[in-house]
Amino acid sequence: MDTSKNRLFLATLMLIGMGFVAGVYLSYTEYSAHGQSVADLKKARDLSGRLLAGSPVADVTEPVALKQGNVDSAQKDLEDLKAHIAKLRETVSGKAEAHINGNPKTSNTELSSQIKQSVDELKKLAADRDVRFLPQASEQPDFGFGRYIHNPGSAPKRDFQKVDQQRLIVEFLFKELVESRPAPTAEYKVPLILLSLAREPIEVGTLVPEGKPGAGTYVIDGGDTARYETEEFTPSRTFRRNIKDKEGRPVQLVDTVSFRLKFISNTVTLRTFVNRLRNSGKPFAITSVEVAPTSAETLKNFQAPSAVVTPAAPGPAFDLSGFGDNGSKPKAAGVTKEERKLVIAEQPSEFTVQVDYLVVLEPKPAAAEGESKK
Repeated sequence: MDTSKNRLFLATLMLIGMGFVAGVYLSYTEYSAHGQSVADLKKARDLSGRLLAGSPVADVTEPVALKQGNVDSAQKDLEDLKAHIAKLRETVSGKAEAHINGNPKTSNTELSSQIKQSVDELKKLAADRDVRFLPQASEQPDFGFGRYIHNPGSAPKRDFQKVDQQRLIVEFLFKELVESRPAPTAEYKVPLILLSLAREPIEVGTLVPEGKPGAGTYVIDGGDTARYETEEFTPSRTFRRNIKDKEGRPVQLVDTVSFRLKFISNTVTLRTFVNRLRNSGKPFAITSVEVAPTSAETLKNFQAPSAVVTPAAPGPAFDLSGFGDNGSKPKAAGVTKEERKLVIAEQPSEFTVQVDYLVVLEPKPAAAEGESKK
């Protein structure tokens, strides 16, 4: 009986001891948390005190404090900055209604059919407006899409929307070029020979990464580069731009799709074409213009009539030989015809114009703090 009482007493003492230890531990934990809370509160008070007292700012005589007036000014500055950024974006990429966008829902088969239809329509427009091609039928420009025109049943394998955008841009560029040629007269028509209209083949190329030679351009994949060298090209200059984020990773800021037109005409056609693109309201940028003399062999393919300047309408002529003699009045003489002859005829030149269509990319929203990174 005594042994059982001793065991119960010892168990009670052990429980009391364990409770005491647990209480000490909890008290220490609470005391530590209280100390951290006191430190955090002191830091917050110091920070709020500095904010309320004001912080020195360059070009400002008095410290800037966290007051309602300053908060309102900061908010207004933020709104002004957002408006300025929106204006800059519109300056680069133009108004939204003027953009040329591809169909995001198009498929590869639909796109292939649309490419064929666009090329046929542009060739018909060229025939109707007397825009010449090279005499060899096999070398006639296919407006950058020869890869699919000469391979029945083929279609782009990826980037359908961007390829459709390129198709629409090609239509726009060629129509603007046709409209840029001066109107013909009864005596002379300015020649316009399209040698090629090439595009950047984004759907069959690999984008060169940042930090390597040719970064931001596409290297054409496969063995068809030589076959389509007049229809596809890698731009030597581009307005495509990347920036670095806070972690040093490249972020694409401005994307481009590039095109190259080679044609034979006069400088009036070139100047009008460039001005029409500049005044179109669409985000086009001329990256390079090259001028070269046209070979005599090429000119033979386009026999334009010689330029003839229409003589000016004859006007009255007066015989002033007797003027001042005995107060006599000058007598009208017979009308003489004057013929004006062309002294210098402008020869057509070969022009190579590289054009970028600019796309300002929307910034990706920053990941929320604590969000898991994939």
